[in-house]
Amino acid sequence: MSHREVPPPITLGESRLDNFLDSWKEIAAYLGREVRTVQRWEKNEGLPVHRQIHEKLGTVYAYKSEIDAWWRERSAKLASKSENGEIAEGPRIVTWPAGAPEIPDEKLTAATLPRKVSRLAIYAIAAAGLIGIVLGLYEFLHVRGWRLMRGASLQAMQITRLSFTGQVKDDAISPDGKYVAFVNLDSGGRSVWVYQIATRSSAQVVPDDIGWWPWGARLTFSPDGTYIYYENLDSTEGTGLYGLYRVPMVGGTPRKLITDVDSAVTFSPDGQRLAFMRNSNQRVEAALMTADSDGTNERTVAVRKRESGFTFEAPAWSPNGKVIAAAIGYGGELIRQRIEVVAADTGRETLLGTRSWRFVGRMGWLPNGRGLVFVARENTSSTNAQIWQVDFPGGGLHRVTNDLADYFCLTGSADGGYWAALQEKVASSLWASPKGDSARARQITPGVDSVDGNSGFTWTADGRILYTSLHAGGESMRSVGPDGRSVKDFSLGPGQNRRPSACPNGRYILYTSQSDTGRNVWRADSEGKEIKQLTFGNDDGYAQCSRDSKWFIYGSSNKGHPILFKMTIEGGQPIPISDKYRGAARLSPDSRWVAAAFEDPPKHNEMAVISANGGELRSAFEVPEGVDWNANLAWTPDGRGVIYSVIRGGVSNLWIRPLSGGADTPLTDFKEGHIFSFNWSPDGSQLVLARGSITDDAVLFTSRK
Repeated sequence: MSHREVPPPITLGESRLDNFLDSWKEIAAYLGREVRTVQRWEKNEGLPVHRQIHEKLGTVYAYKSEIDAWWRERSAKLASKSENGEIAEGPRIVTWPAGAPEIPDEKLTAATLPRKVSRLAIYAIAAAGLIGIVLGLYEFLHVRGWRLMRGASLQAMQITRLSFTGQVKDDAISPDGKYVAFVNLDSGGRSVWVYQIATRSSAQVVPDDIGWWPWGARLTFSPDGTYIYYENLDSTEGTGLYGLYRVPMVGGTPRKLITDVDSAVTFSPDGQRLAFMRNSNQRVEAALMTADSDGTNERTVAVRKRESGFTFEAPAWSPNGKVIAAAIGYGGELIRQRIEVVAADTGRETLLGTRSWRFVGRMGWLPNGRGLVFVARENTSSTNAQIWQVDFPGGGLHRVTNDLADYFCLTGSADGGYWAALQEKVASSLWASPKGDSARARQITPGVDSVDGNSGFTWTADGRILYTSLHAGGESMRSVGPDGRSVKDFSLGPGQNRRPSACPNGRYILYTSQSDTGRNVWRADSEGKEIKQLTFGNDDGYAQCSRDSKWFIYGSSNKGHPILFKMTIEGGQPIPISDKYRGAARLSPDSRWVAAAFEDPPKHNEMAVISANGGELRSAFEVPEGVDWNANLAWTPDGRGVIYSVIRGGVSNLWIRPLSGGADTPLTDFKEGHIFSFNWSPDGSQLVLARGSITDDAVLFTSRK
């Protein structure tokens, strides 16, 4: 696998040369400024500039689309501050977390005084000076949170990409900071590789047998760096559970250690114990578990009911071994996740800080134990997962990154000098395919400075397409004609408004709105007015209007696990359809049946067709490896088959499962790109897809000067 520097994939239909700036000179020329000016903007105002990784380590590159988005946001901020009479300044810079250096004792001694001063005076002055310095250091380091001694600033930090395949699904850095393990999506499957940073070379340690699920293999190095721990599906045992495996870093035969593991592991400071999360569908709860490093002697530390329980992100064991940090807020509290610390011996739980999040990802402790570095997505003000730092035990919060990418799978070296993360960039635009013929697909929206349709779209009664759009100004609804003309904004009020579903009679539009208080189904008229909230849970959404426009279906996770409901278009009491529902529900053209992902223990999710009136099973069938539930489902226009998306070799294509039986047949034959969502026009003549790319690469943050 090649790791030479190449520009990452860009939006489909756009030339790389049109979007790529290959030096400081080109970046400055594009902005019409001097080189030193744009370098200052990158340092003080977050101008999105990237570092190359090759022999010329000082060279940089940038993308016009990212710079354009940054410029619009900067201009808006400057205009706002000018109107308010404020002084226009760049963003506040947060120091990058690194271990505070030890201060040698000799630095704390008083300077030698003239010999004429008495020995007693020398002792008194020295003692007073030493006490003052010690008290000052205590105030400086402990009371004020070590703010100036965490390490190099964010601008001094070197950020480099370590992989250039664009198909990395998980990563973890070794304790010595010299290696990064990552999961790569190959044409044949998913495999684990180890990348040596100094030589920029890699070797495969686990072949293409890693299970196909969004979080890769949940990699972790052992504290001594000799082993890689990872998670894989125990498919051979037919339990539907995931097991914890261990393989030597240099490769070898994997060894299974534990059955039923639902997160990456974290190690105690001495390396003798590990901790992980375990989910129980039967008890509807999640537990924080510990075990010996060889998988023996399991122990339950803390248990939470799933509606407000532990998430399945990896816990983090503190450097002193006393507490384990974890994210909570699964199920009904999904959009208000928090960070807490759990006493490793007693299981006592204590919240850290006051902030809640839409999503809290993997976290790691600073070596001095004075804080945690973690990935999180804010509730409503940002749709990107960024890197943050929270002080311990005070809970003070600091933002580390502020860019257009998403970050996941954050891990740090033992000394805090190096941090590795997965950096994800998404590009999406709407495409129309006559009769589903991918050879004749044409692009409707440009998607150069926005991500269009990946959070859903719908056909309105007047023949337009209503879709979600993420752009530099935020996230909003827009509508466009099927020919790509007449793009208009469609206002639906505050909150993140996604997954629109237009009722066939043209009167109402259903959508999912997310705010700090919850995620619910709302209704608006065809002009975006007469807005009304229809559901009142914490986690309701994915509504679809029926053919007669009198009722709708939606999914809810308020009870700790998803349930499929139906409700009248005017609101009221929800009627349960199925408690085996797991996602991606879609009504048939006649609204008599629902196709969705369902759980059939002990197996994992399968596709099933059930009655919309009572949940009676019509048919169920297993789906092939690589099925993309996030893209949802669709019916064929005649209602005789269900369409689903499969990712193979990094490319999405649609397949048809006939309900009468027989082999699945391909509907599209795209050679590149990712399908985020899809659906037919009301007359069945056009298949519209939200299609683009997801680029995932491992990046390295170096905080050492």
